[in-house]
Amino acid sequence: MNKIALKQVHVTLPTDVPESVRTSMWHIERVIRENNNLLQDAVNALYEEAAYLRQMISDVADEDIEIVKGTQTQATGSWTGKSKQSALRDGMRILYRLPYAGSGNASLNLTLASGMQTGAKPVYRYGTTYVTTQYVAGSLVPMTYLADEGAWIVDGDYSVTNSNTIPSAYCTTSASTAAKTASMTYFSLHTNEWIFINFRYANTKKAAITLDINSTGVKPLYINGSASSASNYSFPAGSYLIFYDGTNYYLRTDGLLPQAST
Repeated sequence: MNKIALKQVHVTLPTDVPESVRTSMWHIERVIRENNNLLQDAVNALYEEAAYLRQMISDVADEDIEIVKGTQTQATGSWTGKSKQSALRDGMRILYRLPYAGSGNASLNLTLASGMQTGAKPVYRYGTTYVTTQYVAGSLVPMTYLADEGAWIVDGDYSVTNSNTIPSAYCTTSASTAAKTASMTYFSLHTNEWIFINFRYANTKKAAITLDINSTGVKPLYINGSASSASNYSFPAGSYLIFYDGTNYYLRTDGLLPQAST
């Protein structure tokens, strides 16, 4: 946005104008110039404030946790995906959706918004220990990029055999049953919170889907922002970040964060 520059006022009087009129006009010009300068200072301050707010918004956007879908086509340690970001940034955080189980030392090569690739960056846990087979297909892997190490660091060891397992609910309800139930250790249901849940089976029941976690009550399940129904019922097996608004559960299959604007 180009900054507005106010023009100074200058009046050229005919040579035959009386000196008293010329003096009066000079005083008027001086007052106008002084007011103009004050107004220009105010305009400059507004532009500086706007620039500061734009930077704040940009910084907040950079801190958003983006869900990145893995694009590899087999179980491998060479993880790939597409990011909406323009560059890797120190402290950048993502939730990486693993389409196939890990195999071998994990690295992540992101394709950025420009089409450029970041190159394969190691994915570590516990400092410089590679992630290998800790995650199953469909997992959401939370990770942070550290520029000084040139590596992605997961937020802990989320192996299912480790005490630091990420809190997750597990649903083993069959694909053909609309009333889904799930269990989770130390679970308490709260309004406006996200919950990780793993569905062992894809849903194939053409009906309104409900979800009940730890017998806290049967709640409607929304899929991609719309109420589930005979025409909006499908989601693959895997792990999802579910949002609860006090009435309904919300699930997305398109990589977006459910109810992020709430």
